[in-house]
Amino acid sequence: MRYRKGDNATFLWTFSFKLSNIPFLQIKYHNSYILIKYNARISVSEAKYKGRVNLFVSEHSIKFVLNDVNKDDVIYGVYYLYTYLVFGTHPVLVTDRSAELYLFGKPTRPVLFGREIVQEGQNITLTCTSSSTSMPVKYQLPLRLTWSRDDINLTITPPPRHTVNGHQLTIHSVVRDDQNHQYTCTADEDGGLSSTSYILKVVVLCKCSTFTIVDRTLY
Repeated sequence: MRYRKGDNATFLWTFSFKLSNIPFLQIKYHNSYILIKYNARISVSEAKYKGRVNLFVSEHSIKFVLNDVNKDDVIYGVYYLYTYLVFGTHPVLVTDRSAELYLFGKPTRPVLFGREIVQEGQNITLTCTSSSTSMPVKYQLPLRLTWSRDDINLTITPPPRHTVNGHQLTIHSVVRDDQNHQYTCTADEDGGLSSTSYILKVVVLCKCSTFTIVDRTLY
């Protein structure tokens, strides 16, 4: 399940048997049992979850809602549900289920590397780097990088002399007009948010001819 910060996350588990026969259940996150239900009584063990969790039990399903999701809720990523029968004072585990929770993040602002000053006629290669901030860290989503020249998406429709290869943009045989355009790189996470780099402008030095001056002083 994937959510953004501040969303309400919903966990839904379904069962083939009637839950009316199950008097005892627990919901665990990492090392803490954050919610315990025994018969009609529901208790929340940690202060940071009080007022943020709701439990709904029907005949064949359990719905657990975690409100206002934040980074602390997804560091470890997995929530567990345990259901028990109780014989005397001894609980006996019936089922254990789990569900993973992901929090979309905004990629770090892309950073552009490469020579910004180039002589006319040379090639220039720019490199874009960014990283995911989705959590938990081990489940970070893949990034998609998009290069733009002004408002033109170079990744989809590169103009002549422009080649895009993933995180790199190469401008071939640079001309003076290239310095009149703005280049940016945008990082998008799969289903998440996006972040755009600072504008980069290429400075093109004139490829000037060289002259030899011969001193022909008349005597």
